[in-house]
Amino acid sequence: NATRRQRQMCIRDRNHCFQVQPGQSLLKALAEKGLLIRSDCGGQGLCGKCLVQIEALEPNRLAPPDASERDSLGPQLLKAGYRLACRIDVESPLTVRLPQAASLHYPGRPPAPTRQKKTSFNATSPLPPPVQSGVAVDLGTTTIGLYLCDLEARQVVASAFLRNPQAIYGADVMSRIGAACIFKTRQKLQNMVIQAIETGTLSLCQALNLAPHKVVQMVIVGNPTMIHLLVGEDPTSIGRYPFEPAFVDARQIAPGNLGFDVLGSTAVHTLPFASGFVGSDVIAAALATEMEKQPAGTVLVDIGTNGEILLAGTDGFWATSCATGPAFEGAMIHHGMEAVDGAIQGLKIDPRNHAVALAIVHSAASAPPKPAGICGSGVVSAVAELLRANILLPDGRFNHKAASPHLKTDTALGSAFELASPEKSFSGRSILLTQKDIRAIQLAKGALKAGIDLLCCQAGLDRPQQILMAGAFGNHIDPQDAIAIGMFPKVSEKGPTAIGNAAGDGAVLALLDPQFRRQAEQ
Repeated sequence: NATRRQRQMCIRDRNHCFQVQPGQSLLKALAEKGLLIRSDCGGQGLCGKCLVQIEALEPNRLAPPDASERDSLGPQLLKAGYRLACRIDVESPLTVRLPQAASLHYPGRPPAPTRQKKTSFNATSPLPPPVQSGVAVDLGTTTIGLYLCDLEARQVVASAFLRNPQAIYGADVMSRIGAACIFKTRQKLQNMVIQAIETGTLSLCQALNLAPHKVVQMVIVGNPTMIHLLVGEDPTSIGRYPFEPAFVDARQIAPGNLGFDVLGSTAVHTLPFASGFVGSDVIAAALATEMEKQPAGTVLVDIGTNGEILLAGTDGFWATSCATGPAFEGAMIHHGMEAVDGAIQGLKIDPRNHAVALAIVHSAASAPPKPAGICGSGVVSAVAELLRANILLPDGRFNHKAASPHLKTDTALGSAFELASPEKSFSGRSILLTQKDIRAIQLAKGALKAGIDLLCCQAGLDRPQQILMAGAFGNHIDPQDAIAIGMFPKVSEKGPTAIGNAAGDGAVLALLDPQFRRQAEQ
């Protein structure tokens, strides 16, 4: 009734109290206030990642858990008050505790380092506030990397990386394109990323005691969909044949025209891109790695939610994009998570007693937390180890003749490998790597390998001569694990080389020297 519609409900967490209209999804209500929770499926109740803990509410005013919540959480977490934010419609005042994954800033594994030799990165000692500053932004589908630079000293003085808040509309590019079909949602997607970039920049300024009005330049790179959404263009043509973007040229946006509140005096530049799925992040990475000077057969691979590949041929460059999907980010893996505290990032199996040793992401100096799930690099490590231990067959099926006590054949999810037992996990439930998870990784790595093979075929090369892995994921996987699962062809004894955040490097170069913007155009 009208009275009910006019009434507003209060949501509290330990640091915030705010009101929402009754009936609004808790996931969307939190996101509108900048409290971001991972939702790989775009709020469809499929991924089980938007976890919150209900600490207080009016009696009997919360709908009981539905089937998706019961399947994702299990009785122990439900009894402790955990729910999925996307399945809760706010009908009465309630208090929620947000997990670590709700933070805009990552507190876990550090970002991929920038390695551009022309500049000095990540200074450890305090520097005097620069007279004029700029920010280089690597706008990813999942994460946003920010590099605050002194334009006079030509160096990076601080860096940070944030979660892309658009992720509540889905973990992959196609989900964002689908959401952007609605004009009001497209406006929300633009506002979300503008606010995130501004929030991150202001936090860096505050750390250096720098006045925000001294940030006068910004260079932003990213895949074409992210750049379209950033500047307010409709990206839907990218999502349908012939997959053409609305524009490919570099953009120069005058101060005040992008929608920043505090950074209204900042001029924004974007770099050009090549097609609907080969973006300015790849162009920036090519600048940073001086691809035009690399020998023929050099492959640059930026592995993320979308896999982009650039090959130096004998007479030019070849590039493609492959649908790796979000599996390498830990998304759509049953117990997958981002590389934050509690994520399994690697494991080893003792061939003598089958014992499993886990490497856990933890940012504090104290002992590692109990494992809560597994991130992308952990999945690659796990699959490689299972192959070496003959627990996985070469075709990706579990080997039911293997002697490992961790191989379970009768779970509710079918055959699975137990990474952590209930008593050793954060949730009190087994952390499993399922047969479906293995298939997701096979699809992702198969797409990447097929992209590399296709480019070599088009360029008339038998195989790559060297492989450069860019991006956060590429920086943290073991090259030998990647080769073991068939992600890359073997190019040398040491295998692929991790080169850090090359897209961020290129954005920094384009910020510090306009000549690199012209080179990007060429």
